[in-house]
Amino acid sequence: MTFRNALIISVIIHASIGAAFGYKFPHTQAPKVEKKAEVEYVNIKEAAAPAIETPRIELPKNVVIKPVQATAAKEAEVRKTEDYINYYQLIREKIRRRLKQRYADRTREGDVTIVFTLDSGGRLLKADIDEASSGADGVLKDMARNSVIDAAPFPAFPKGVDLPRMSFSITISFRRK
Repeated sequence: MTFRNALIISVIIHASIGAAFGYKFPHTQAPKVEKKAEVEYVNIKEAAAPAIETPRIELPKNVVIKPVQATAAKEAEVRKTEDYINYYQLIREKIRRRLKQRYADRTREGDVTIVFTLDSGGRLLKADIDEASSGADGVLKDMARNSVIDAAPFPAFPKGVDLPRMSFSITISFRRK
């Protein structure tokens, strides 16, 4: 009986304290009315850029201006030649040999596309992972990139490839056997 009385007194005291501090019980609260979101579109005009005075550059009268070569078109043309195809296969094989040495952890799988640039002497200028078409984890990406770096330098471009530098793209598929 004492416990019951203590419980009733406790409930009455807590309810009166809650009422004194403005607590509203769930059954006494008015339902919330949700307002619809309104979106206003505001056109923002950028301020006009201040006029910047362009410096004058004096050129001697005997300057010869040569048109810029369309290297992309020339590179596309070269890619169709047998010299390029053989050179590309040679590069792929050299990279494949390096990958074979590195790929000891045969539990990881995925595809990595690596884009790299060579100069005409076969020296590696740049090597990057094409993140958009590479779904593999970081370990495989590092392995692929390091294999290309380790495989460098490559042989010089063949005579039929008359360009100062070329970019190559190779997709490496890591698969368990």
